[in-house]
This record gives sequence, structure tokens and C-alpha cells, in this order.
Amino acid sequence: MSKNVLRPLTPKDQLALNSAILLHQSGSIDKAKDIYLTLLKKNPVNVDLNYLLGAVAIQQKEWQTAIGLLGKAINVNPGNPAFYYNRGLAHYGMQNLEAAIHDYGLAIAKKPDYIEAYLNRGVAEQEMLLFEAAIESYDKAIALNPRNISAYSNRSVALCKLLRFEESIASCEIAIALSPGFAEAHFNRGNALQELKRFDAAVLSYQTAIDLNPRYAKAHLNLGVCRLKLKQYEAALLSLQSALQLNPDYPEAHLNLGDLFREVRQFDLALASLDNAAAVKPGYGEAHFNKALVQLALGHFESGWPLYEWRWKSEATPSKPLLSSKPVFSGHGSGKRVLVWAEQGVGDEIMFASLLNCFGHLCPKLLAAVDVRLLPLFRRSFRHIEFYDRACVVPEDLYDEHLAMGGMCQYLMPSSPDFSLKAPAYLLADKHRSTALRASFGIDSGSRLCGISWRTTNQNFASRNLQLKALMSSLAAPDLRFVSLQYGDTQKEIDNLAVELGISVLSCRDVDNFRDIDGLAALIDACDVVVSIDNTTVHLAGALGKPVHVLLPFDSDWRWMTDGDLSYWYASARLYRQGSDWNWMPLLEQVRKEIA
Repeated sequence: MSKNVLRPLTPKDQLALNSAILLHQSGSIDKAKDIYLTLLKKNPVNVDLNYLLGAVAIQQKEWQTAIGLLGKAINVNPGNPAFYYNRGLAHYGMQNLEAAIHDYGLAIAKKPDYIEAYLNRGVAEQEMLLFEAAIESYDKAIALNPRNISAYSNRSVALCKLLRFEESIASCEIAIALSPGFAEAHFNRGNALQELKRFDAAVLSYQTAIDLNPRYAKAHLNLGVCRLKLKQYEAALLSLQSALQLNPDYPEAHLNLGDLFREVRQFDLALASLDNAAAVKPGYGEAHFNKALVQLALGHFESGWPLYEWRWKSEATPSKPLLSSKPVFSGHGSGKRVLVWAEQGVGDEIMFASLLNCFGHLCPKLLAAVDVRLLPLFRRSFRHIEFYDRACVVPEDLYDEHLAMGGMCQYLMPSSPDFSLKAPAYLLADKHRSTALRASFGIDSGSRLCGISWRTTNQNFASRNLQLKALMSSLAAPDLRFVSLQYGDTQKEIDNLAVELGISVLSCRDVDNFRDIDGLAALIDACDVVVSIDNTTVHLAGALGKPVHVLLPFDSDWRWMTDGDLSYWYASARLYRQGSDWNWMPLLEQVRKEIA
């Protein structure tokens, strides 16, 4: 205890204080508090009493009271590091994170080996998204005590936030080696493994955390998410239900339960779960946006498109709203110049571009900002629209209002009959280039050229991917020649196919299928037919009016609806849907018969 330099307690009061401290230490906080307060009335500037009452206030979460009491103690004895440390705890309790970090720093300045201050400073820094600083604080704590498991575990979380996943796993494993029963370290390792898409390993980590702490609701949730990624639906359902049993108001558990039911096509249950998520967490962007995707997949456009605007409040949205001082499109046909700006991937830009001509009728001048790779193709196809590179800032004096591309739907496609407004084909390939490409392949009059694409590099959509060997062994026919429309390095796959099956697939060295979208459009236009999984190739082929056979996984995207073989977006597209067995072969057999 710090000695009161102003006035020591009387022997009687000191005995009472000692008694109160024993009560405090034994957990009788209220009794101790009463004695402290009685003594404080007689000794208002006593350092120990202000400090002890500040500690009681922290335990009772009376943060502002604690800050005031500890401030008095500091005024009397500014050299005690514990006073600053505890005031830091009170500031943290109030979420005054900057003040908490400052106080922890003052405590460390007074006591450079103050491990708890380093740890708690790291936690506050982490909450302020100062992850590098947090790691530095944890490293200081570890240097002082290399066996501090909390420092290693917390450090792993900060590393994970910095996308340093392997380092995060290594930090967790040190904590686990020091304390195998530390459930939080197993949980944090699972999180890093999940980010690395190593779902099987993540499942083991989460399960270990649950074995150590069966009431670990977050571990049940994340275990369910991993099992959902692995398409282990029954196991995922049990895990998510366990999370909800532990915490019925767990919005993320309701959200993921909705995703599970959507994937297994139990749409009523999906909508109910998403409604539950929104009910327990008002303003939950992910819940409303995911509900939009279900409604749109079901063809409920009247309710789906307004909900689709919730994407801007969803962390899953890949882009951010346009930063502009100009207002969002009012929708009243007020004669304003409008900038429509791309917001998602290239495939989405192509799909939503089907609405540009119709939307142009709502304003006297239309500008559009799109992916730079689309500029040659779009400028050729929409001559009345001014196009700009979406990576650059469009001068605000050129437009009066703006709108995200996906926002056009609520004005133009409020119901399914409105899709008939779209032209069957709306993009124009470079015909000279297309003709030259076809000629370079030497396609005779008795042969047809079939463009193929079989994978996406987006790991979030890995279920769409197909092996080239499986695709070609089903499609090969005497009058068909094949050309790769697939982006990325495919030559090894194509060479292996030629060796193993004797099937030749052409590659066009003059077109970079990823960077040269206009060239890819010309290559697709040179084909007689296209067969592809759900990726940009499908959108280009459909927009060009090229016959395209679309291979859809069981958990197909909302834009393809839930059933049927026709597309609302592309008149030339034919849809083939996987069953719940996730088997591609029946689809490929259907395609083979269709194009044979």
C-alpha cells in the first residue's frame, strides 16, 4: 500500500481498513465498500482508500466513478503505476480506448516490466485496429515472460487481422504447447486456418476448443461455418443449433443458418432464419442483403430489389459506395445528368450493362464508370453513353446525380415481366478481329468451334469449378473443335488432356483471356457455341447473343434463379443444374446431347 503522505490513518481506522481489505479479497465487495466509504469520509485524501474504492468501482463496472477516484489517488501519489493501470481499465470499460492506451503507457513508464499493462494496452490497440502496435505490445509482454499464453493467443488474433495467417497459427501453437487446455488458442488457430481455406484442419481446432469448453458459442458457430464450407450440411446444422442453444440471440448463428438453408434450397427456413438475425440485431446489413438474394433467386423482385440496397451495409460487399458530393439518383426523371458506376466484378458489370440502354431513357445524359478492360467493348456497343475507367475519379461537374449499377434494377426490373425490356444481345464484338481469329484456327465448313471455360479463381465460389478432363471426356465429338476461353495458366492442363485422352484444345496466344476482355469477346464471337461454368465467360457470351450452355452447381447464384433452364438475363443461355449429389456428369451428358 502507498503511504498517505498527507495524513496517516489512526490505529483504529487502520485496523478497520485491514479488515475491509480482507473482506474485499474474500469477495465480500459490498461490505468492504461500506467500510472504505466510512473511512473516506474521515480521510478524503487518503491514497489507499481512493485507490481501493476505485478498484471496487471497476469490479462493479462503475467506470466513471472509478476514473474519478483513481484520479484523486494519482494527484496525491503520481508515481504509483498501479493507479494508472487501473484507470486504464476503467477507460477501457467505457470504451475510451485512446485514454486507456495512454494510461497503460503511463503505467509502463513508471514500471517498465508491467506485463499486465502491456497485455491490456495490446487489447485496446487491437480494438482500435492498430494491429502492428498491438503486436508490439504483446511482444513486450512475451519478452518479459516467454510463457505468457494470453500474449501469444492475443498476438495470433492481431496477426490474423493483418492477413499473416501462418504467423498467427505459429503463435497459437506456442500457446497450446504451453497450455494444451487453453481453448481460446485452439479457437484462434481455427480462425487462421479457416482464412487459409484449410477447413478440415480448422474443424479439428474448433472441435478441440469445444471439447475443452462445451459452452464456447463462438467455436460452435465457426465450426458450423467451416462445415458449411465443406458442404457437410447435417453436421453444420447441429453446430449452428448448438451455438443458438447457448445464445438464442446470436445474430451470426441465425445468419449462417439462413445461408445453410439457402444452399440446401429450403428457402422458407432460410428467410425465417434471416428474419431472426435481423430481429436480434436491427440494422444487420448481412441479414437483409442475404434475404435479398433469396428473394431474387425466388423471383420475388418487388421485395428483392429494395432489399438488395442493403449490400452497402454488408461487410461481404466487395466494393464501397462512390465518394461524391452529388446526390444519389432520385428516380423522378428530373432531367439530370447521371453517372452509373460499376460496383462488383466484371461479370456483374456485363450483366447490369443490359439495363444501360433502358436506363438512358430516364436521363438526358448518361455516363458510366466501368472496369478499364471493358472500355473498348462498351464504347463500341453503347455509343450514346460516355464511359470512364472506374479506377479514376469522374469529375463531378460532368454529372448531377449518380447510381450504383445494381441500383438500376429497382427502377427498371421491379417484376419478372419487366425483363422482356432487355434486348436479346447488347454487346458488339470486334467483327474484324473475330473473323481473323476464326480463320486462324482453320475451322472448315464441316466443323464447329466450341469455346470452353471450366473454373473460377475466386475461392469463395470453388463449388463452381470443374476438371477439364471431366468436361472434355463428355463433350468430345467428331465435328467439334475446342478453344479455351479460360483465363489463367491452363497450358499444362491442356497438354495433359492431349496426352491422356488424345483430345486437343486450342489456345489463342493473341488474346489474354483475363486482361484483354475485348479480345475475349471477339474469341467468343468466333465460336459457334460456348460451354462454361458460371464465370465471366458466361456473361460475355450471353451479352453477345452467343449460344452458351451454363453449368451450375447445386448452390447456384441468385441470378440464375432456383429452377428452369432459361435465364432472365440472357436469351441465348441454356442452364443446367446440379442435383443435391453435386454430380457434374448428368449435366455434362445433357450438354453433350444438346450440342451433338
